[in-house]
This record gives sequence, structure tokens and C-alpha cells, in this order.
Amino acid sequence: MRSSSKGFTLLEMLVVLFIISLGVTLITPRILSGGKGSREVAFLQGFLHTLRRASTLAIAKGKVVTFSIEPGQRTYGIEGEKSVPIPLEVEIRGEGGERLGRRFAIYFMPDGSATGAELTIRYGDRTWDLMVNPLLATVSLREVK
Repeated sequence: MRSSSKGFTLLEMLVVLFIISLGVTLITPRILSGGKGSREVAFLQGFLHTLRRASTLAIAKGKVVTFSIEPGQRTYGIEGEKSVPIPLEVEIRGEGGERLGRRFAIYFMPDGSATGAELTIRYGDRTWDLMVNPLLATVSLREVK
């Protein structure tokens, strides 16, 4: 006997909700900021996401995770993963962290701490200060007016 079903399963509804929320998450920043600002927002969101992910990975894997910036290659990322390009309009300067030649590294520890760092990010005519708290490995960003 076949049961006739005239509705959606919970799994189908969850998949649809996930797809809708993913679309809203990706599209909303572009709509709200528009034009050049959307490139700034997209870069900053990606940069912050990668830093926060490095912290989460360190705790989850129980080992040190390295976030690095390669000025010569104009890339950033988590060691062992694909690097992300830094737009030509972006200038990043850092204090704290660790310098290995020209490379700038921030280490996230499995106990939830980090080496800490202060970065200044300039994108066109706008500037932001980014801080990585060494005790809590939290990442904060504020625009410099």
C-alpha cells in the first residue's frame, strides 16, 4: 500500500529554509551598502570570518592554528588552506603577532587564547582598526573617523 502524502517533510522544509537564509545572508550586505562600499564590506566580512574561523578551528582541533598575511603575494588565510587575495586598494599594517620575514602571523591556541595583534586596514579613503584580544582570541573592528 502506498500512503498518499500531500505535504512536505520536515527535512524538505529545513533545506528550503537553509537555502533562503543563505541567499539573504549573501545578498543583504550588497543591497544595503551598494557599489564600492559593497566591495569594502565583502572584503572585511571575509577577513573577519577567516580570523574567527582560525580561533574556532584551534579550539575544535586542539592544536595551534596560524592565520597569516603575505604582503608580497597580497594574500591572507589559514595555514594549510587556500589563500584569499587582498584587493589592490587595500593596505594592511600590523603590530603584535609575529613576523616571519615579510609574513605576518597570528597564532590561535587550543585553550582559546591567541598571540594578539592590532591591524590597521585602509581601503580607499576609509580606515579600520582591528584588534585580536590575546586572552580571549576575540576579534573586534571599528572604523576610524
